[in-house]
Amino acid sequence: MSGRRSGRANAEFVLYMTLLLVLGLLVFSFAAAGSGAYAKLIDRKDRDARLRVAVSFLEVQIRRHDAAGAVRLGANPFGPGAALFLTDESGGDVYETVVFWKDGSLRELLALQGAERSAEQASEVAAIESLRLSRDGDRILIEATAGDGTVLSSVVTLRSGGEAEP
Repeated sequence: MSGRRSGRANAEFVLYMTLLLVLGLLVFSFAAAGSGAYAKLIDRKDRDARLRVAVSFLEVQIRRHDAAGAVRLGANPFGPGAALFLTDESGGDVYETVVFWKDGSLRELLALQGAERSAEQASEVAAIESLRLSRDGDRILIEATAGDGTVLSSVVTLRSGGEAEP
């Protein structure tokens, strides 16, 4: 009789341990799935934040410098595409800010107009995959693209009469 109880107790023990193992695996599977979904959500938020920073920065710079002849688009001196050239006068000196895209980031470079410049002197504003700037009359179109192809765009209308040049 003692042998039957011992065998039955062993069978119950194995059954309980198997059940515990299955439940543990389910809990860990749910935790892993949840952490994967959370990581994807954080990546999307970071991507969207970088795009918003890039586009907002350009919008603010254009609006801040919106005066006749102070805002223009031209060829990017440091890479492909167009760049934004913003002119400021301070203390009799004329400064030019160049906002451009190079090597996966939006960059800003402030220097005296006509001074030697290099891309290494520029400050990184936001990491983005590409930037497209174009104009249509007094409107400047901004399109920032993330690495996964997500595009955030905006249109800024110049109030100074459309002094943006191609």
